[in-house]
Amino acid sequence: MATDMNLIDCERTPLSKLFETGYRIHLSLETNSEPTNSAKYQLDVKKAISIFEDATRKVSALEIFSTNEDINELATSDIKYLLLPALLGSLTLRLNEESRAELLRITEVYLKDFLSRVKNYGIANVPEESENLSNGRTSDLADMTRQRENKIKKYKEMKCMEAKICDFEKAMESSIVDDEVKRDYYLTLLKRWIQQALDDLDAIAIEKPLLERMVTMKQESENGQKKGDCPKPKPLKPIIITKNEVQKKVFGLGYPSFPTMTVDEFYEQKVKDGTFSVPDMSLQAQALGGFDRISDKELDDIEQERGIETDDSNTLNRLRGWDDWKDDNRRGCGNRKNMG
Repeated sequence: MATDMNLIDCERTPLSKLFETGYRIHLSLETNSEPTNSAKYQLDVKKAISIFEDATRKVSALEIFSTNEDINELATSDIKYLLLPALLGSLTLRLNEESRAELLRITEVYLKDFLSRVKNYGIANVPEESENLSNGRTSDLADMTRQRENKIKKYKEMKCMEAKICDFEKAMESSIVDDEVKRDYYLTLLKRWIQQALDDLDAIAIEKPLLERMVTMKQESENGQKKGDCPKPKPLKPIIITKNEVQKKVFGLGYPSFPTMTVDEFYEQKVKDGTFSVPDMSLQAQALGGFDRISDKELDDIEQERGIETDDSNTLNRLRGWDDWKDDNRRGCGNRKNMG
């Protein structure tokens, strides 16, 4: 920035110089490509606000404006100072370090003060607040159509005024500028800022209830947590289902961060949750039921081995009898039809 805040002595600097310095900073912010939340951007916003606040104090001390006069009685060089509250409102909206609700309240004060002053001076026909806000509400298709046409009309008017302002700014760069040109330039600026202020007030009227609702929801959430009405849900965790306790220990060692459980434990958990019904036997017993059955031959083999180990006479006599029978009856001796 060509002029730094530290180099400005606000007490000794003329009002016109003070206003021009702040206005240049404001124009640079309009075309600045830096993020609005960057430290440099926010610093420039605060510089401009500080300068315009000092300029406002000087205007008040000099008693430049009066409620008993119209725009024709106001000196051309003083018309631009009517922009001070509008510029302060626009800059305040760009701040991001304070409470948003408080910023909106301060901006609303600045913009309403600006619209009140230009209305008192008869510069433009400023609508009442209730009338302006009603334009943003739609009750039927006809209202929506009128609102759309009104927005298109305002947009065209804004583009036309901006084009005129660009032409005036080029003319203002001349060393000699006619007083009438200056006056038209300042009045066009005022009309452009009147429309901007009305749009900003509409946006604020929409944003304020949203902020209030957010604050209410946050308070309700905090109160609910204090009372224990809103317990935190259990975090989701992966579960590895194992067949038995042995596998549970093995998988537990391999995946220490994963909770594991047996089939029975998993089923019992589901029964507690009400997902599964209670069976007559455990799920694992049902799943392994087929493997628990032992055939008759396997039972005979087990009893035979037990009899041999204990030298049971009945078992030994039966086995000897079976061996003698196999000696007297060779394998295949009973086959009389298919003799090879």
